[in-house]
Amino acid sequence: MKKKTGMLFSIIMVLVISAFTLTDSIIKQLGISHQSAQQHILNNIIGDFRHEPVDISIAEDGSGPASLGEQLKAFRVPRINQLAAIIQNDKAGAAKELCNYVKQYVNSEEFISAYTKARESAKPTNEPYRMDAAGIAGLKKSLKEMEDGLAKMKAAKMPAGAVQQMEDGIAAQKKMIAAQNDPTPNKTKWNKMYPQNPADAVKARLQEYLAIAATVDFTAVTTGSGKNKVFVNPAYEKKSLQWKAVYRAGKEVNTVVTAFINQWLKEGIMKGDKQKMADLYKE
Repeated sequence: MKKKTGMLFSIIMVLVISAFTLTDSIIKQLGISHQSAQQHILNNIIGDFRHEPVDISIAEDGSGPASLGEQLKAFRVPRINQLAAIIQNDKAGAAKELCNYVKQYVNSEEFISAYTKARESAKPTNEPYRMDAAGIAGLKKSLKEMEDGLAKMKAAKMPAGAVQQMEDGIAAQKKMIAAQNDPTPNKTKWNKMYPQNPADAVKARLQEYLAIAATVDFTAVTTGSGKNKVFVNPAYEKKSLQWKAVYRAGKEVNTVVTAFINQWLKEGIMKGDKQKMADLYKE
């Protein structure tokens, strides 16, 4: 697994929840300001730490969306080295406090203002080049040839790696063709990442957490230590940062967080009246 950060923070930050409790003394001990904490919540809810104009034509890092570099642009956990010494006993209680903090922030004037500003900053300024009919026809022809080639590879029992590479290429080709059906793909992605109603963004992230947590094997065995700590099961080592964060937090914490999120979704994400976090917490 990647370098281990605070166990409790890991789970909370999976989707929305960051590492801080409701008392100023704890926040100060952790060395996190409310401003920094709230920025992490906002950015993990959106899934974007940059807020740059959306442009799908810009290649991120050449490694694909599942690469570590790409994941870190959407999800981050603050480094809190002293967390274990601060939170030692009531993990479940601390987890619930953290959830409450996030819920308060989401229902605050500060969150609405920060979300609106981030959404505007990420608004696309252009749209990518659109292929003409001949170009799209060429893509479809190429896709058919790739699919025929894949069938032959499987029939010939080619190595699994080669088959997977071809399948990945086909998936990418299909995605490229589908994108040509949308005249404004940048705007479409922007609205998905930054829906006009911020409650929709929060709800999507909470539901994402529940889906991820449901797949985590809390009995998974690891070997090694520190930077060299890895899962014995290689399939788990390939899991996302979010999945690993849930695992590190442990079943006890996730049970609390899951129950809290289910109740929150049942009640509704946002209330009508917005509070001021500055009135609740004094730095």
